[in-house]
Amino acid sequence: MFVKALSAANGTELWQQFWPESGSMIPSSLALDAYATRAFVAGTRVEPDQLEGFFTVLALNTTKGTILWERSKDGTEAKKGNALATTFNSGRIFAVGTFYDDANFRDGFAVRAYNAQGKLLWEDGQWSDATGTAGVRVRSFARAVTATCNRV
Repeated sequence: MFVKALSAANGTELWQQFWPESGSMIPSSLALDAYATRAFVAGTRVEPDQLEGFFTVLALNTTKGTILWERSKDGTEAKKGNALATTFNSGRIFAVGTFYDDANFRDGFAVRAYNAQGKLLWEDGQWSDATGTAGVRVRSFARAVTATCNRV
């Protein structure tokens, strides 16, 4: 993943960041904190020697472009994971995404909440049944996340 910050006034480059050093990151969404000093990227991280992706959330310092923290979840049950959306509210980052378990023909979604320092606060989710009939609904659900009025 390549990220570049430009000056809004004249378009000059402020900083650029390439991450990770090996493998790749496929970003799906971006959220900013209340003061736009941190950017939170949700996506899929793929290591060079693996075909499967990991549900990943990354925090960047928007002033310097430095990576503050990265959290990936490969899941012991899940073979593939995609963080698809993220939002920031009241000092917490909420990410939603999907998991796929090809061996058991099922998929699911997860919602994860982190504090601003990247500590996992809680996680919830749901797997579809083995026939995959609930899978379409699960994938459709896990495309957006919002947090308002103490509800996610």
